[in-house]
Amino acid sequence: MSVYNFLNSYDHPNRIFIISSILLFLQYYIYHIVLKSVSNKYYKLDNSKKKYVVSNLLKCYILLWLIIFMFPLFTQTVRKDWPIIAWKHTSAIYASSDFVSLIMVKKHHLSTILHHTFSVFINLGVVNFGTFDTPNLWKALMYYGIYSSIAYLVNGFLGIRFLLEKDSKIRYYLCLYSSYIYIIGCTINWYNELNYFIFYIPIYITSIIFFTSFMIFIRDNIINRFQIRNTNNFN
Repeated sequence: MSVYNFLNSYDHPNRIFIISSILLFLQYYIYHIVLKSVSNKYYKLDNSKKKYVVSNLLKCYILLWLIIFMFPLFTQTVRKDWPIIAWKHTSAIYASSDFVSLIMVKKHHLSTILHHTFSVFINLGVVNFGTFDTPNLWKALMYYGIYSSIAYLVNGFLGIRFLLEKDSKIRYYLCLYSSYIYIIGCTINWYNELNYFIFYIPIYITSIIFFTSFMIFIRDNIINRFQIRNTNNFN
């Protein structure tokens, strides 16, 4: 049985959130031990920056994992087929990565803290209350998560830049490609979300929550884009 088929039949997304969070906590320490032993640059970083590096590498891994193993979900949205259980498990896994990052990394930008906090609550909202039978708030938020996952390389670059020399070609190309991916992903995301906000989401408390979340996500997207473009100033 594939991972997708299992998550589409195992109807316990809150358990998946707990299990995924525990596994990510353990992986923080595994990544830390491995990186400390193989990377001299990592070894010399202060503790808060080490956690920042590990946090971004783990987020990159989680998003890439979701793309690979949950790929049928991406194709089904094109066909307008929304398997609710699978989406809720995907939301639970996504929420766990931001939840663990909030706890482990103490020196996030305020915008990132707000972004992760809203992300956790929104994804857990999807897990417990989300419906996808009509174009609605939940679908809009899920689309945001889909296109954010595609930009997994951005998190990989934000973490690995501290482990590479400034004149490294690998660092240069990672910066270049992640920058292009981020621009494309954000453009598609913002267009799609505004379309949902204008045409599908009624002006009510849900639209206020949606718009507030959306503006926080955009602000953090812009800050991350600034970090990518000016990467030499962040080492």
